[in-house]
Amino acid sequence: LDGLGRHREAQGVYEELLKAQPNSAELWGNLGWSQYLSGDIPLAIISSRKALELDGRLAYVHYNTALFLAVQGDGAGAMTAYGRAMDLGLRSDLRAALRDVQEAMRRYPPRPALQDAANLLESRLRMPAEPRLRLPVSERGG
Repeated sequence: LDGLGRHREAQGVYEELLKAQPNSAELWGNLGWSQYLSGDIPLAIISSRKALELDGRLAYVHYNTALFLAVQGDGAGAMTAYGRAMDLGLRSDLRAALRDVQEAMRRYPPRPALQDAANLLESRLRMPAEPRLRLPVSERGG
């Protein structure tokens, strides 16, 4: 539903599912993303933090939280969340996170925290792959 721009409807679905599965970190993370897409950044942060309380290993939720904080102008909070995400995530996650930041830069007025996020992600992508930022098999050529 989010892919169709039906964010409020998607949020209703996530909320109904969360009634049955209140400890699903993935559902909380997806709800946060949907809230972000509908422009409710404060609520997106709350939902994403709930997801991370339930499972702090979800790199994509750390990336999402970092993006939401950057959009709000909380550069320090965003950098902390990006650091956690990069410690947990795959190199391909960096590319997706950078695309999300670039989209946010088009969607919102200029914010230094978003530019800082783009610079951080671009510089990390230029670095050789580390064990924590391993390339998926498809990107290694084998």
